[in-house]
Amino acid sequence: KITIMVSDFIDINPEGVVDAVLADTGKMQTFANDLLNFIQVHNLDGVNMDLEHIPKDNSVDGQSNKPKVVTFAQKIYNTLKGYNSNYHVSWATPKTAENKFTPPVWDLSQLYKYVDAFTIMSYVYRSLTGGFTGTNQPFTGGPVVGSIYGQSTPTKQYNFQNTVSEYVLSGVPPNKIVMGIGVYGYEWTNLN
Repeated sequence: KITIMVSDFIDINPEGVVDAVLADTGKMQTFANDLLNFIQVHNLDGVNMDLEHIPKDNSVDGQSNKPKVVTFAQKIYNTLKGYNSNYHVSWATPKTAENKFTPPVWDLSQLYKYVDAFTIMSYVYRSLTGGFTGTNQPFTGGPVVGSIYGQSTPTKQYNFQNTVSEYVLSGVPPNKIVMGIGVYGYEWTNLN
């Protein structure tokens, strides 16, 4: 399937733009309608939503963005599927609910109802700033890093298998989980 990817990778106030849409159900619906029009005009098969900079609380109304993301997903899904049930709706989502780079705005227990697939960004489990070398996308094994989970004591290994477990425990059907693969690596310097 050929889909458009919608992301919030802009240099000018990405949180403000996303928050403005999330704070207003009318703007959500306008976005969904415009997205449908774009997909139709360009003869595409659907959309992959890749919103990585959604703040925990909305800067427009001060309320939590978590239920707003579900409402936004629902509007996109219903608009696209209402026109063509074969349109594919996927969301790029973090590798863990506790991802230090993404605030906890992903209500997977509700969101899965409005997606055909979650493309889990299963890379950068280990980064250049982690202080040790290794694969940045372990399927099993991987680093045991407590600081990723906001704790001083490591509690679990950081890998794709554990990510899938978190999603399934949240209610996501396994057939809606896709492994997003980062086709790159790091050049490591080991001075010790």
